[in-house]
Amino acid sequence: MFEMIGRLPETFWPPLDWRRLFFGLALLVTSGIFTPAEAAFGNGYSFRREVDFVDAKVIGGPHTNFPVLIDSTLLYLRTTANGGKVENANGYDIIFTSDQAGAIQLAHEIERYDATTGEIVFWVRIESFAATTSIYMFYGNSGIATFQGDVTSNGVTGVWDNDYVGVWHLNEDVVDEVSVATHFDATANNHDGIQQRNVEATGQIANGQDFDGTNDFIEDADGELYINGLTAFTLSLWIQSDIIGTSTGFIIGKLPDNDDDALTFRYDAAGLLGGGTNGIKASVTVNGVDQLFESSSNVQTTAWQYLSWSWSSGNQHTLYIDGLLDSLIFNDPAETGSLGGTDRLRIGQSTKSGETDWDGRIDETRLSSVVRGAAWIETEYNNQFSPATFYLLRAEDAQLVLVKRAFMTDGTPIANASTLPAGIPFDFMIYVNNKGDGVRTDTSIRDVLDPLFVYTVGTIFIDNSQSECALAACTAAEEASIRTAALATTVKTDIIDGDTVSFTGVTIDVGNQVIAGNAQQDADANKVLAIVFRVRMQ
Repeated sequence: MFEMIGRLPETFWPPLDWRRLFFGLALLVTSGIFTPAEAAFGNGYSFRREVDFVDAKVIGGPHTNFPVLIDSTLLYLRTTANGGKVENANGYDIIFTSDQAGAIQLAHEIERYDATTGEIVFWVRIESFAATTSIYMFYGNSGIATFQGDVTSNGVTGVWDNDYVGVWHLNEDVVDEVSVATHFDATANNHDGIQQRNVEATGQIANGQDFDGTNDFIEDADGELYINGLTAFTLSLWIQSDIIGTSTGFIIGKLPDNDDDALTFRYDAAGLLGGGTNGIKASVTVNGVDQLFESSSNVQTTAWQYLSWSWSSGNQHTLYIDGLLDSLIFNDPAETGSLGGTDRLRIGQSTKSGETDWDGRIDETRLSSVVRGAAWIETEYNNQFSPATFYLLRAEDAQLVLVKRAFMTDGTPIANASTLPAGIPFDFMIYVNNKGDGVRTDTSIRDVLDPLFVYTVGTIFIDNSQSECALAACTAAEEASIRTAALATTVKTDIIDGDTVSFTGVTIDVGNQVIAGNAQQDADANKVLAIVFRVRMQ
């Protein structure tokens, strides 16, 4: 209930014929009803949107600690200096939560934020992800100055849980043909790689890295420390080749020596073991024994391609191409034990003599210490291949502040805590400034008059035509214009007769959530909903 209270004066004021007026209380709306308990988005953010995932794109599940890619360019996510609604130049006041109220924050990582265009490339960890999952994006908070994504939940801090050995986004800007830049591992493991003459290029997700086919690669010289000893893994990456009919490769765990062993992952022009052509070949060394596979034929392409290769002790290899399981034409018998034989990790190189170096682009390379299931991999592909069709950003909910003001009948504003002579008429105005891009349907407002105020029959006006104010509470000049516009509308009836407002006893009601006989009242997007009525002091 939203109440304006008239109070008796202190003893040194003239008794009975003067009253002091208290007003200006600001409240917020949730679910359409204005009450003191609904005073704000509790986390201090001004705007909210539901992120609704497309059911058909989320396969199986629920998936535990799934990193979802949010990749969009949105004008409202520009900074306020560039005409948007984000306050922090680094995008720090964009967060994600699992609940509508914004209390349960999800861990996220910022791969890219462009304050000028509103482009975001964020990774958000969802603890339990299924087709029915929805999350919420909050933005616009001038009080945020630091990164907010390092949230601890489900036993994990940040986005990447302990199953990830390394995650290399490969989005760094580097100088071509030099060997100085670092390609950072996004996990807490810090398995960073060093540039070796590669250069940034447009990737599948933000930037990737381009390799020109001549001794370009990225190297972690300590790769053997986390590869040797693995008893299971999934290695996934996005590749785009400049040529097909090639045996060049993308991953190797040793110096090139023309042997497919240790850890190698490459294109294969002519399958030696399975007889295929233009396929993919990979191998590991398990307790000194090489275990290889060759893919089906004619899978090489110059388009972006998502590869996900899994192995575990006692099992044969599996390969997924663009989210779907490939029918391998050769797959060595399973070996039991752990990986060995590596002495480094290189991205952008393989072992085939004369065709060692990758000619094309590589992006978003990940190594996990577990076998990812088919549903996880297909969901991952769906998300990263086309983020725009993987989720829907619903209409914007803005922080809605309910404000009550008072005016003399000639339009002069009455300041808070002013004193007025008994019997004088004046106008109350209640308004809500909907700065959101979505209509707030079925909005209801109730105002209970203190017995010291007497309503003037037949003086309720309502208007929703005025454009939003820049701030949550409008300026004095804006409020004057809003009042004028409301008084220019047709006066509403006091009785419950099917329009949107009514007066009963000491209560003014707008909308039908409390008074069923009233019509529904909506608060239009980017507009001010205002109610003006006249009272006098007793």
